Amino acid sequence: MAAAATCPMPDTSRPVCDGTYNTDIVTLTNKLNRFIAEAYMSESASIHTILPADLARFQAFNAELVRTQDWINAQPQIDNPSVYPRFQKIPVWDDVPMIESDNIKTMIRGLESARDELIMCQSSRISSGLLTKDDDRLVANLTRNKALLDMADAGDDPYGTDYTATTPLIPVLSRNVSIPA
Repeated sequence: MAAAATCPMPDTSRPVCDGTYNTDIVTLTNKLNRFIAEAYMSESASIHTILPADLARFQAFNAELVRTQDWINAQPQIDNPSVYPRFQKIPVWDDVPMIESDNIKTMIRGLESARDELIMCQSSRISSGLLTKDDDRLVANLTRNKALLDMADAGDDPYGTDYTATTPLIPVLSRNVSIPA
């Protein structure tokens, strides 16, 4: 018998299940977790602007999430009576760490919300695919993230400010960190 989901996660006040029954949600949340980790470990996380190389990567990551969502929506709903329900744990990295970049913190919070909403949504209770309302919520989250990246790309970076009195808040981030992805 499949392990039961635990909500909230044990030993936390976080109202998020630690897994899903939906294979497509596993795919999407794994990509979201990788995006979160890449954003956290980016060079831009240590400064108050998004560098062009990081911006290009973030835009590509966001576009890949959209492509994956489109691919999922183009697939037939799978009937898996012999293996459903099969609970699959999803490692999550919660609480945006203290980083210098307000833009990266904003982006990570949005990506965490998108990931956590997927884990908790009704689609998480079926074996594959996305129900319409859950699909719409993911579209809205990814569109919002794209808008933040587009603003930075246009030079309208809301956090590209010279914080002379409060910078640096923290040391440059180390790559010696383990993030579940």
